[in-house]
Amino acid sequence: MIRGAIILIFLNYCAFLFSQQPDFTAHMECSRKNYPIQIINNHKDYFHVLRYNTDIHDFSLEQRHKPDGRILAFTPFGLDSINAQWFNYENLEYLIYEKGNKLYFLFEKELNTKKMLYLKVIDNKGRASGFIKIAEVEYESSMARFDLIFKRAGDKILAITSREYYDGSSRKTVMCYDPEKRNMVWTRSLPLENLQTGYSVTYELSGSGDLYYVLLNKEISSYERKFINPGQVMVPVYHYNFSTLVRISGDEQITRSRLLGEDLTALNSICIVPGDSSVAVMMHCARPENSERSRVFFVSQFYNKDLSVNIRNKVTPLDARLDKQLTFYDGTDFDLPAAKDYSFRTMLCDSTSCFTLSQRIDGTYYKEMVLWKVNLGSGDVLNQEILPKKTYYYEELAVKASVQCKISDGVFYAFLQEKDANAETNTRDYNYKEFKGGSGGDLICYQISKSGEYKKRSIYVNDYFKWQPVLYQSTLNEWMFYLRKGKLETFATWPLSPF
Repeated sequence: MIRGAIILIFLNYCAFLFSQQPDFTAHMECSRKNYPIQIINNHKDYFHVLRYNTDIHDFSLEQRHKPDGRILAFTPFGLDSINAQWFNYENLEYLIYEKGNKLYFLFEKELNTKKMLYLKVIDNKGRASGFIKIAEVEYESSMARFDLIFKRAGDKILAITSREYYDGSSRKTVMCYDPEKRNMVWTRSLPLENLQTGYSVTYELSGSGDLYYVLLNKEISSYERKFINPGQVMVPVYHYNFSTLVRISGDEQITRSRLLGEDLTALNSICIVPGDSSVAVMMHCARPENSERSRVFFVSQFYNKDLSVNIRNKVTPLDARLDKQLTFYDGTDFDLPAAKDYSFRTMLCDSTSCFTLSQRIDGTYYKEMVLWKVNLGSGDVLNQEILPKKTYYYEELAVKASVQCKISDGVFYAFLQEKDANAETNTRDYNYKEFKGGSGGDLICYQISKSGEYKKRSIYVNDYFKWQPVLYQSTLNEWMFYLRKGKLETFATWPLSPF
């Protein structure tokens, strides 16, 4: 009886162990100058690979069969028919995603005096539309600068044009575009922005079509010395006077509500999460604790849909463990966590929780990230963790793909490369000075379980084939990554399940 139970446990363990091993496609020949930029994996029978070929100076899309990886369809984009032939596509601002068995590829054409946003649609047979111009902004002599940014907002695309003038004022226009119907849903000119009103950031669209954004009023309070390899520079220190959440409804009624972000000494990230009947704002910030020091906080604010009612506010300080781990001198005259500059990297939400990641960057040196989990029902911060990193990056693609995250069945996964010298380090025993950084290493998965356990595991040990950073998006419970050796390549799939 006991022997049978032992055998059963052993077999179950072996089944779990093998289920957690990557599956590889066939080894395929490839060109060194035709490298993948992004993998889109939404189907059980095939996946897509977006590539940049420097030989022919173009993007292309491959549809590949599972599990062997052979090409089923190939679509060249012909970007040079829109962009200049001298343009470096490694710096191209683009967005690609799949919806309803069609892929939507958006990219920005940038000239000295004009910026334009274009769309190309590819069906599941590899047939592509022509280039469709969505938006543009043009330079005028009275402008100090101009810009165009874009993002996906549910089934729509938000395009924001900005015109900044020499007197410090700014005019912005937000456009909502439906890529399936290929028409502009609406265009809204935002009220004039200046030093007194603050400047708009962080645009989001609700399911009912309401536009939300945040106005930040900030000023330079001082300058501090910072060491950014290979020298020292003086960088500005900002003081955030106030921040305002703004809603523009479908009938263009404007409502505002003051946020908790007053008298802040740092605002590392601010995110808006619109729901069906409410809207949440998440902040990673610092404010004075006393006359001598500031302290880091995570702020969650919840409002009803029209901002007339403040449902709840939660202010959670950085916990003692992270406060101690992030207290060290590193390029400035100050060692406290509140003196370290972080910026927003990504946010992932499911129906119950949001995970947000802030990163610290000095020049081309990418350092540790702060990760926290917020319960969308209560606003409570359930996890505060450090995602370690110490690596130099010089290519934009490597920066974007160096850390990638996904939620699957309520479990959070983060994938990055890490030196094997850190293999025995406990995930919650981070020490910046002792952590081994640099390029290379194994592919590691960090995981936060539903119960809040924070663990890591090696997914792939670089051997003959080397892991290459490639962007990834998927609706499936699996992670696909890219491996290469000389003129050979392969794709690997790892099942997402708690370990």
